[in-house]
Formats: sequence, structure tokens, C-alpha cells
Amino acid sequence: MEGTMRAMVTVAPKKFELQQVPIPKCGPDEVLLKTLYAGVCGSDFPIYNKGLMIPGFPWIQGHEASTVVVEIGKDLVEPLSKQGVKVGSRVVGVTDGLGVRMHGCFAEYFIVNKINVAGAIVPLADNVNDLDGAVLECMMNAGIWYKKPNAQPGMKIVIIGAGIQGLGLVMTLKNKIENIEIAVVDYSPLRLYLAKQMGADHVFNPSVDGDPLDCIIKLWGNVEFRHHRGERVSGNADIVYECSGNTKAWTQAIEMCKIKGKMCSIGIYKEMAEINPLWILFKQVELLGGIDGDPFGPAADMAAGKLPVDKLVTHVFPLEEMEKAFEVAQDPLRAGKVLIKVDQSIPDYPYNKQD
Repeated sequence: MEGTMRAMVTVAPKKFELQQVPIPKCGPDEVLLKTLYAGVCGSDFPIYNKGLMIPGFPWIQGHEASTVVVEIGKDLVEPLSKQGVKVGSRVVGVTDGLGVRMHGCFAEYFIVNKINVAGAIVPLADNVNDLDGAVLECMMNAGIWYKKPNAQPGMKIVIIGAGIQGLGLVMTLKNKIENIEIAVVDYSPLRLYLAKQMGADHVFNPSVDGDPLDCIIKLWGNVEFRHHRGERVSGNADIVYECSGNTKAWTQAIEMCKIKGKMCSIGIYKEMAEINPLWILFKQVELLGGIDGDPFGPAADMAAGKLPVDKLVTHVFPLEEMEKAFEVAQDPLRAGKVLIKVDQSIPDYPYNKQD
């Protein structure tokens, strides 16, 4: 495909510039996709703010998008046809390195290469609209992580941090497992409201409700264990997912677990956490890393319209207002999921909650 396209280019830290750039060339082992809606992700902020993780400026960011297949390289026509994908198909990209090692989807067109195609091109069902499709990529992790601690019906679960991953976990757990009780901890009233919309049974805001560990102990009781330390004893949660990236919360996540409970570490941390190893030794808490598995299965499930991802979206901005979109997206008191409308021809949807 020849010609130029609109792209929002990060030209320097905290500086976007709308440019006309060449449409990427589609090689024999690549797919050219047209961007409909793109999602703003927390991992986009270190690139935008400090230029981290990318080869250098100028750079096109973005790795979450609903798209239409424009061109398929000759080596991929047959394997993609087996997935029901052809030119004109609506698909969602689940890619590794998009927007970081290769230019991303904050542009009218972008390339997915052979390395990513096996798990990247997921057809969207007819009952999934274009805007919802753009939310699915960021939900893949929740679709994998909820399985990691092997949650079972009747369990008591804490989710610390109600960003997109925490909210995705609430949604996924409530839709996949019967009779579970979920408590969510976050400082943002908006995100706690969204957590309730997702199905959370209890929400706690530390600035209003006090120490989260006290809240969980009051909710589900103390648990004594051999050689415990301090006035408080222990929480009684079967599983705690730590999604906030706060090191104090990481420590409290272990304290919230019951004896032989499980703590799944998902957040991205900038500092070292402090923990008394005796809490692990005597409580026998099982520590689990969150990143694992193949996202294709959860992607296909979500792309079939089985989860109400539209409830996560609070703002939609046109490509031209990317700077404002990033300002809002970085404020947890104002935003849930922020999307970018890249294709000017597609409609806005009535549940746009933009302030």
C-alpha cells in the first residue's frame, strides 16, 4: 500500500507531534493493519515521559488497538486463513514489542510481524464493537493471571490496585468462578466505583477507611499462627493479587493472606519491599509471579464478547488530542481506561463518559 498516514509521533520527552509519515511496507511475513481505536497503557508513560524502553526519538508509541486487516504478506495468507482472517477482517492485536521495538498503533496503519502473528491476530466477533475491541489487549494479562493461584468457588480474594489489571481481574474472576468474595483496595474513588461495577463485593479507600490490613482483618477476621509478630495477627484471605506496584502494599499483601494462602505479585515496582521472612516461614504463604502463559486463549474468549469490557472505558479522545489523553490517563482520580479514536470515519459510542 502506497502513500502517507497520520501518526502521533513522540518527538521528545513529553512532546507529541501529529505528522504525515509513510505507510509501512508489508513484507512477506508481515500483516498491515488499519487502526480503529487505540488504548493508552501505563507502560506508554515511561516512553512518553522519559524516552525509556525505545531505540530513541522520534517514535510512534501504542500497542493496544482494534483494527482491520489491510494487507497480508504472502507467507501468512494460508496460516491466517485457517484462523478465519483475511483482508477486511476486524481483529485485535496481542503483540510483543509493538510500540517498543517496532513502531506502534498511534497511527492510521501499523505492521505486525511474523514473530507476533501466531498470538497477535485474533478475530473479533460480530457482537464486539470496535471500541470494546481496543480494550481487549490490556485484558489479556488478567485473562492469564486469574488462573495463576488456582482460585476456587467460595474463596475470599483481595485485589490491591484497581488499575486496568486489577479491574480486569475483578471482571474475569467474577465471570469465571462462582461464589467468590472479592475485596478491592485503591485510593481512587472512580476506580473503586468501577470495581463495584465489575462485581467487587467490598471496596476500601485507605484515605477514608484507614489501614487496608485492618480493613481486611475486620472483614474476614484474624488468624493466629505460630510465632506471629505485632499487635495484629494476620488476615484471612485465600488469595491476594498485588497489582498496585506499591512496595508497602506488597508487604501487606503477604500479611493479608491466611495460613497457606497465596500472594500473586503483578504490579511493577520501583523500590525494594521490606518483609519479615518469618511471615512466609510460619504462615507458609505461597508467592507467585503473575506473568505467565499464552494470551491467545483469553484473547479469543474476550474477543467473543463474553466480558463487559465497555464498563472500563471512561474517556475517548481523537488522535489530535493525544497530549490531553495522556494527561487524563495518568490521573487515577479522573480516568479508568482511556482510548484514542484514530480512524476519523468510525462513530463515537453512546457510553463515552468523557468529562
